[in-house]
This record gives sequence, structure tokens and C-alpha cells, in this order.
Amino acid sequence: GAFVIVVPQLYVEEITNRGYTGTFWALLPRYFTNVFTTPPNIDDPFFFSVWMGHLWFLQYLFLISLLVLPLLLLLRSEHGQHFIARLAGWCGRWGGIFLFLIPLAVVRIAFTHFFQGQEHSWANFLTFAVFFVIGYIIPANERFTEGIKKVGWFCLALGILGIVGALFILKYYDPSIPYEDGKSFSLMYILFNATMSIVSWNWVVFIFSLGTKYLNRPSRMLAYCNEAVLPFYIFHQTVILCVGWFVIRWDIGMLPKYLIIVVCSFIIVMALYEGLVRHFNVIRFLFGMRPGKVEQ
Repeated sequence: GAFVIVVPQLYVEEITNRGYTGTFWALLPRYFTNVFTTPPNIDDPFFFSVWMGHLWFLQYLFLISLLVLPLLLLLRSEHGQHFIARLAGWCGRWGGIFLFLIPLAVVRIAFTHFFQGQEHSWANFLTFAVFFVIGYIIPANERFTEGIKKVGWFCLALGILGIVGALFILKYYDPSIPYEDGKSFSLMYILFNATMSIVSWNWVVFIFSLGTKYLNRPSRMLAYCNEAVLPFYIFHQTVILCVGWFVIRWDIGMLPKYLIIVVCSFIIVMALYEGLVRHFNVIRFLFGMRPGKVEQ
């Protein structure tokens, strides 16, 4: 990803936003020089400030996996399984699934204050880590799924109301809350971040509820999509930017441009997956996939 897939994104970025006028090949030495000479920065969860396009999220997942591994091993132990069973008993009741809001809200309120104004920060990292652990716990007991099914549409309503509430706070009280440093732990700061925690969790639960109702059955298509999801993610932004680079210049309306970019990008991503990744075990490994039966 760092050495091949995101490089075209950098070229489009430099031309579009920074006035670069050179060729693609002339840009490569500068990019790779930065890759090998950028010093570590512990204030940033990326550690190395290399331009990574959309693949920053994969670095987050890798680092989070290392960070929470001891906790996951503890949850696999006998004591951990007892804890999960007890938690599942609470969450299986109507509304019990909202217990997971507590760690999400605590982390967001406690740490966002120190990293306001940063797009990717340790506060974001820790919030994603909480989601990661929750994602490990929920499949461990079917009572979590039952609890999610009970509140799906209620969570949709709360998610919408939460977005309205957050926008109301930004418009009528303090639009700088998410962006400026130096804010105290004011009532509005706490209320805004609690609201955003409610928004994020309720939308996740609503989407989970749809999946448990409509997608929780054997299906060749679901199996295919599940295997393709990570390669699709790795490819998608580079393809979208490259397709969009040409389409946005066309003298047509915004909606036709959007539809052309979506359809063409989807076709190209799936063609790349089928033609370059799915049938070759070495490439499958590089895209985070298990070895599969190579078709002749």
C-alpha cells in the first residue's frame, strides 16, 4: 500500500491542492525519500509522518491489535468468559446494549480535550480501540446479538436526534468545540462529546441490527464479499481519485459525474480484485487474505 497503491493519490493531491507541475515519475524520489527519512513522532499515533492516503486506518488497526492483545487474551481466559457472560446477560435485555456507551463516552470526553484540532490523534486512536474491543466481545455471546435486535430502530431514531443535537450545539453555543485547543472541560464540551458518542454507537448498533436480521444466513455472495472487503478497501480510494481526476473535468452535471465515478470505480476495483488478487496466494497474503485454492 505505502509503496504502490497510495502513490497515485499523492500525485493527484500534489497537482490539485499544491500546484505541482512535474511528472508522476519526478515525484517518486521525493515520496520515497520522505518514507525513509521521516523521524518518529510519539505525539502522533502514526509515529511516522509519511503520507499514507486512506491507509492510515490500517495502521491504526495494526497498532490497536498490538495494544489490546493482552486484554483480548484475558477475555479468552475463564475469568474473562465469565465476565463476558455476565455482561451479555445485561446486554441481552432491552436497552442493555447501551452499556457500551459508557467506555466510549468516557474515553472521548477524557482525551479529546487534549487533541482538539487534530484530524488523527491519540484521542481518535483510543476511541477506535474501544470499538475494536467491543467488536471482539459482541460475537462471543449470542445474547449481545439479541439485545441489538431489540433496539435497532430505536437506535436509528437516537442516531438522527443525536446528529441534530450536535449540530444545534455547534450552531447556537460554540462552533469551535471540535477544533480549537485550550478549551476547558465545560458543560458544552462534555455535552457535545457525550452526544457524539451516542451518535456513533447508535448508528453502529442500527447497522448491526440490520445485518443480524437480513444478512445472518449462509450465502455464496456474502462469503465472496466478506473475503473481498479488505482488498476492496485498499484499492477503493486510489481508483476513485484517478477516475474522478478525469470525470470532474467533463462539462456535465454534478449528479451524472457522481454516478459515473461510483459505477466506474466499483467496476475497476472489482476487476483489480478478481484479476490481480483473488486467484494468487502471494498477492492474497499482501492484501491480508488467507491462502485460498488457486483456480487454474
